[in-house]
Amino acid sequence: MKNPKISIIIPIWNAGKYLAPALMSVQNQTFSDWECICVNNGSTDDSADVIKDFANRDNRFIRINRPDNGGGSVGRNAGLDMARGEFIAYLDNDDLLPPDTFAHFMSLAEKYGADMVRGRCMKIPDNFELKDAGKYFNPSPKIEFYADNPADAFIRRDRKKLRYDSWCWIWL
Repeated sequence: MKNPKISIIIPIWNAGKYLAPALMSVQNQTFSDWECICVNNGSTDDSADVIKDFANRDNRFIRINRPDNGGGSVGRNAGLDMARGEFIAYLDNDDLLPPDTFAHFMSLAEKYGADMVRGRCMKIPDNFELKDAGKYFNPSPKIEFYADNPADAFIRRDRKKLRYDSWCWIWL
């Protein structure tokens, strides 16, 4: 079996009403060479059923069921242990992706020979419709090159620009 280009890792715990739309936003990507590793961290709601439903209909969805909620980092690490992709993408269980996200990221990675492509995010209200996601997509991204380790570069340069009220998530 050929390895996918991207492994998407989603740690999941009691995702409720948000999980199916999040997984649908992955499934609807125009870039199709991916696997989505869904790590259920002992959810007590219907999250396991939602994951099972997607995995039964699309073999790119892979289920990992953990017996307890070890937290997002434990879930991400469990997903990393199973990931086969050249690139790793993290997604939270309540996130939505515009349909061209991974196609856009891969075109940038190939164009610039990048080891990492980073996106931005936007907080959205509960009444948001997935069909509206494309209007928030930026076709002209800011391109930055880091000759050194991106994490070190962030600490030395970018973090200095941030204020205390800035958003920062592991998947970013």
